[in-house]
Amino acid sequence: MAGYIPVRNHDASSIPACILLDGLDDVLFMYESAMMMLLRGLLSLSSSAGFVQKVVLTTRPLLEEIIETEFKVKAYNLVLLSDEEQINYLVGEMKYLSPYDAGRKLEKLPESVSDLISNPLMLHIYSQVCPGSSYVLDLFSLYTLLEEKKYELYLMGKEKLGLGCMKSGKNMI
Repeated sequence: MAGYIPVRNHDASSIPACILLDGLDDVLFMYESAMMMLLRGLLSLSSSAGFVQKVVLTTRPLLEEIIETEFKVKAYNLVLLSDEEQINYLVGEMKYLSPYDAGRKLEKLPESVSDLISNPLMLHIYSQVCPGSSYVLDLFSLYTLLEEKKYELYLMGKEKLGLGCMKSGKNMI
């Protein structure tokens, strides 16, 4: 099977890895010291001759200074997209949209969705899961569409690896 490496027979030092820990600010305060120990261990792996090449941490600004001070690293901040950048991105991704239609599509969004898709990743997801230029949705619908799209991609990946897929309730994963 292409792309599959059995863990028990794998020499971890042969393939470099990048570890992404998302949402450090979501860790409960009572587990903060355990989290810091885990992070120190991961960072020591990346600085030794180990296979971990990079450790990427994401957090809201709440923990930014603590992470920078504790681990002597530089934080990078996400820059939200302007309205013009969002329109240009949608026109590039959704070839059937004119800049005017893309602007109208964005204007019709509820504020909760509009705020969310100023994040570049969320705008990309929105462009992938929303069919048609007149499709209007709320935040719940966006997440529902995202979940359906991710599940569809998951099944396609399983099928490509020959691991079966769910069709009409058969071959349950």
